[in-house]
Amino acid sequence: MDLRETEEGKYKTYFPKATTPAAIRKEVELAAAEFEELVKSGKHYDGENIKFADLKGRPIYPDSVGHKFHEIIQAYNEEHHGNIPDINFHGTRHTSATLLISEGLDVVEVSHRLGHSKTSTTEDIYAHQLEKVDEHAAAVLDSILNKSR
Repeated sequence: MDLRETEEGKYKTYFPKATTPAAIRKEVELAAAEFEELVKSGKHYDGENIKFADLKGRPIYPDSVGHKFHEIIQAYNEEHHGNIPDINFHGTRHTSATLLISEGLDVVEVSHRLGHSKTSTTEDIYAHQLEKVDEHAAAVLDSILNKSR
């Protein structure tokens, strides 16, 4: 994302044109590095604790991120005949947590990654996935115990 001043003295957020996962990753990494340097320098950053900011540290419209995310998914699916579901941007948070839990990552680690202050919050939200992991653990234990007979 890039912030540019218009002729009217207002600022507009511009998004990269990259649509492949590798190109998107590279642009995000470059933007993150630039933003980190800007924050360290103290220039044009007001210090707000926000998730998405322009280069002056001001919040950007939340819809801007969602719209660009939708465009990226559409472009990827068209270019690669993909079938990535058109979820909203916040849905990636749930997808990430569900995938981590399904791969056996400890709920404490997932909870920390999500920023939940209590693991019970994570457990409440992802109870369905945790039940599947528990069922798998029971099956593995049953298999181990049956081998020793």
